Amino acid sequence: MAEMASSKYKVSLKKKLSSELSVVVSSLRKERGHLKQTLAELSCQHAQLYRLVERVLSLETVRQGSCQHHEVKDQRTASASERCSERGGSLAEGGGITCEVEQLRSQIANMSARCQRLEKKVAGKKYLMPNSQGSTTSVEELQHLLRDALEKNKHWLEYDQHREAYVRGILDRMLWLEKQLNEANQARSMEHKEDHSDEKKELVEMQELYETFLHKAKDDLEELRKEVDLTHKSLVEMREMSLLEDHCCFENEDQQLRELQCRLDVVKRRSANYELQANLIQKCMLNRHHEDQERIADLERQREQEDPPSCEEAQPPSQLSRQNVASSSCSSFLNESFLECPGCLAEYPASHYRELMNHMEICLD
Repeated sequence: MAEMASSKYKVSLKKKLSSELSVVVSSLRKERGHLKQTLAELSCQHAQLYRLVERVLSLETVRQGSCQHHEVKDQRTASASERCSERGGSLAEGGGITCEVEQLRSQIANMSARCQRLEKKVAGKKYLMPNSQGSTTSVEELQHLLRDALEKNKHWLEYDQHREAYVRGILDRMLWLEKQLNEANQARSMEHKEDHSDEKKELVEMQELYETFLHKAKDDLEELRKEVDLTHKSLVEMREMSLLEDHCCFENEDQQLRELQCRLDVVKRRSANYELQANLIQKCMLNRHHEDQERIADLERQREQEDPPSCEEAQPPSQLSRQNVASSSCSSFLNESFLECPGCLAEYPASHYRELMNHMEICLD
């Protein structure tokens, strides 16, 4: 546990040191960029100053050259006038001198035009040269300005040197800090390698096991996906089949219900017919029975009227004869009465009503 705590403390301390070093390096890098930007700006300003100084020096050289040309021209004109005064005796020499004088005048005119051009250039810089005295004053002013510019340039150069020295010191410090950081990182990596070589091996083994398990899981997942697809397809097919079967079953059930309804209607019609027939038969039988009773009563009356003494002498045989006569008369009346089938109008005797019922079942079916 103590070793674990010490290792954790070391790791946290290293993290803190690395974070502090990274912050310092980032701040130094920002300062370095800012210094580079200031150096670039100073170099641009110095270049502009150098250009101005070169231009002023070129103007000064032009002015000095123009002054020298003026002095030479004055000397030449003076010598030419002296020669003319000395050689005034001869015309030929006078003509040559006049030619030389004209040449000198033309040269002087050219030089004066050149000087005017130079003066115009100088006037563009706000320095006028009306005469030789003004030119000398302007030259002095230019010299004074050049001195000031040179002094300022020296000051700027000294400032640049100081800034360069400061920047070099900062860069050296940055390089030293980067070197220290690299050394610390290397030492930390070496310690990490030495301390955690076994952990790396275990991590590699765990990674390999994880990859193998992941590969197996992917294979299992693919198989499960295939099984799911197959089951889904089978479910869809089963649903379609069940829907078709349900539809067929519904149709069959509807057809069966219709058939049963038809049969029920037929049975209802048959039962209604049977009830009607039974009612008719019952009514007919009652009517026949009443008629038979009336006939039996009439026959008994007639017999009593025809044979009164025999009835009085033998009472029991008369009763038996009455019963026999009544039964025979009933059977004769039943044989004489007929019943009709409502479907085909076939006639059956009333005594054979069961045959009529069987016939009616067959006929109505």
